[in-house]
Amino acid sequence: MFETAVSSKGDMTELGKYFYPTIGIMTIDVDHTDELKFDDYIAEKAKIMEGMNNQGTLILNMDDPYLSPIDTSQFKGDIITFGKDKDAIFRITDYQFDSSGMTFWIEYKQSEYKGYIPGLGEHNVYNACASAAAAAILGVDFRYALKRLSTFYHLSSHFQIIEGRKQITLVDDTWKSNPASLREGLETLCRIALPSQRKIAVLGRMAALGRYADEEYEKAGHLLGDLGIDVLITKGFIAKEFVKPAIEAGVNPNNVYHFSDVDEMKVFFDSFLIPNDIVYFKTAGVTQRSLKMSSNI
Repeated sequence: MFETAVSSKGDMTELGKYFYPTIGIMTIDVDHTDELKFDDYIAEKAKIMEGMNNQGTLILNMDDPYLSPIDTSQFKGDIITFGKDKDAIFRITDYQFDSSGMTFWIEYKQSEYKGYIPGLGEHNVYNACASAAAAAILGVDFRYALKRLSTFYHLSSHFQIIEGRKQITLVDDTWKSNPASLREGLETLCRIALPSQRKIAVLGRMAALGRYADEEYEKAGHLLGDLGIDVLITKGFIAKEFVKPAIEAGVNPNNVYHFSDVDEMKVFFDSFLIPNDIVYFKTAGVTQRSLKMSSNI
């Protein structure tokens, strides 16, 4: 098994020279577009079919609008689908948030299966479904595959919940920031936050967006307002691009703060945060200094 992103033309073709995949799972969203136009990025992702010699098994998310334009007419293998769509072979029928993960139900071959995956967010359910589908294709009993997924060790800095001082809840989602992961993170934050909690988003820049940066910052800023984020804190001059659209979408300008220095942020947090706050951290890449700061809150 190998997992890879593509960031320039020829990446997937080059990988196909060294690895010979027989099962391919594609995920697509706006990312790694600093070197590629988005249409070219999708086309490069689709070259995994060439790397599979147009044979084997292709696993596709039926709910992903970016996958629908991909031409699979030359692919001679099996196409397996998953998602909430009623025609998906592995159909997600329901899911619910638990204290530290997601319980979900999948319909497969006219039977319904219950699963659990450590890690919060709808995206984790989709990832679990795709993984279990791949296991089933390889001959693993589907019920057993779901059981093994329940023992998955949740990765640090991937929507990792930390109990801070004074009953303050921290969410460390600082492994990376791109439009899809930020959207999922903010939506998950709002799903788990109690009505009594102030929802505070601490955002750094999103990476590798190229010509799509302005559009994606605007979308993300509007999402902050639409979701009802109470406080927006940005770090670094690029992250200031979240501010204007967030205010336009309803975030109170008196609850928007910007910092250039981590130490200044820490001093601010010492006086600003109150018991029962939930604070979501999202940056383009985790740093030891930012982790140290969040651990001291």
